[in-house]
Amino acid sequence: MRVFAKPTPIARLSFEARVVYSVFCVFLLVGYATSVWFYLDDDLGAAPAGAARYYLGEQTPPPSPAPDPAASEADGPLLDLPEAGSPAVVTEATALRLQKPPRQIMETFHFHLFSVSVCLLILGHLFMMCGLSTRLKSGVLVVGSLATLLHLLAPPLIRFASPAFSGLMFPTALGMGLTWLAMTAWPLWEMWRPAAGPDRG
Repeated sequence: MRVFAKPTPIARLSFEARVVYSVFCVFLLVGYATSVWFYLDDDLGAAPAGAARYYLGEQTPPPSPAPDPAASEADGPLLDLPEAGSPAVVTEATALRLQKPPRQIMETFHFHLFSVSVCLLILGHLFMMCGLSTRLKSGVLVVGSLATLLHLLAPPLIRFASPAFSGLMFPTALGMGLTWLAMTAWPLWEMWRPAAGPDRG
């Protein structure tokens, strides 16, 4: 336990240890990029309404397109189909979101509680080994941990408690993203910067 109380400077790690930790950090960086992609693709956005819509579904269905007055009833029902050979056009009617099932919310929450906490534990220990001040490292760790916990709690709170908790999604995602990025990038920098110490190699 003494090594965690006063961790070895990250720049003095052996070459193979720096390779292993660097690979772990690169995996995390790729994971951050995919997380941003999913966040944007799910259309969560910065406004609380996006998170409420994603987890609680549409409160009212989107309006149907107005009928073409030039068409007659004899022509049959109106169908909005794309032209042959052209890509399908996504209309408002296809953007309807349904409420997330309770089991899906809880399965995702359960899985992330274990996987995210393990990644945070490893990343936090790497960050503790950096040469920054104890106050700065403690602040980043506390903010990152709280933002992570609140971000994990937000979906079940929105789904089971109140839509008012949808305001947590974007601020906690931003806080988690910035602190995790700092805890990933700074150890990489200290491990491989040129003048990091005489014990290189």
